[in-house]
Amino acid sequence: MMLLLYIGIGIIGVLLSFMFSRLYIKNQSSFYLILYVVISCIIFGSQHYSIFFDQRVMGYWFMRSFEGSFEVDGTVRFIAFVFLVLHALTIPFPRSRPQ
Repeated sequence: MMLLLYIGIGIIGVLLSFMFSRLYIKNQSSFYLILYVVISCIIFGSQHYSIFFDQRVMGYWFMRSFEGSFEVDGTVRFIAFVFLVLHALTIPFPRSRPQ
């Protein structure tokens, strides 16, 4: 059950990162870039990084019951790696404007 919750929250994180990335590219506003960095890198990326490299679940992620709630095995690490790659694919690259 906790694995499905992790996957669900991870998908929501990728969608939010993609949304703020698109908003930044469209509006060129630093506000959206800051939101992207906070949501994608700090909140979601650090959790996936911790699961993939440190093999532990951090407890600050929306609910305290995540910490120590499920065993981090090869399947969970693979899912964390997939989410890390998906978050990296949402990095906003601004369009260059003709002068």
